[in-house]
Amino acid sequence: MPGVAAPVLAETLAARDVAVGASLDVDVAAGFSGTVDSYTASSDDTAVLEASAAGSLLTLKGVAAGSATVAVTALNSAGSASQSFQVTVLDSLRLVLSAPSHCLGSEGRVVGDTREGVGAIRITYTVAGGTAPYAVTSPDASGTHSAASGTLTVSCARSGIDLSNVAPNTNVVESGPKTVKVTAVDAAGANITHEATVTVAEHVETRRTPSVVATDRP
Repeated sequence: MPGVAAPVLAETLAARDVAVGASLDVDVAAGFSGTVDSYTASSDDTAVLEASAAGSLLTLKGVAAGSATVAVTALNSAGSASQSFQVTVLDSLRLVLSAPSHCLGSEGRVVGDTREGVGAIRITYTVAGGTAPYAVTSPDASGTHSAASGTLTVSCARSGIDLSNVAPNTNVVESGPKTVKVTAVDAAGANITHEATVTVAEHVETRRTPSVVATDRP
């Protein structure tokens, strides 16, 4: 019987991305054919990326933003075969919010099924890291923002209230703390959510009753 042949190369291992502080598992079995007894993996820059092998499963750990080359070797008693692939380590996704401490709101004006003049605040955001472009949203603000920094206009109304479709007798503003959630998603699908808490102070409009001036009758 012929002896065991050394492993040979098969599929080319594709380049990969991983975020700083994250781990990515990659199965490299398809990169080699023949009998394989063990695998080894090494990174050419461990300050950027760490690589280890457990069988054909590689674990890649992002250490710092940058790129590194991972060399993979398949071995058996007859010899070995090696190939390498590139790994890009992406800066982790970050989101910073800035919001005022208070929101002065009122029940506003009833216009058909809508409510106007309830009051709103502006929350500024900055997204960094990850893979641009971004999608920034909030349940309390309309639209999706793609800029890395910008402003969200947030209503003083209670969370979950749709001011474009609300019954005339609905109380839309409630005094007290309101938590606003903002989520950023990058092009690679990574996401991060932060919260800002503002205190809603309800402004109640009152009608002044005309004063009655008493006069002495002759």
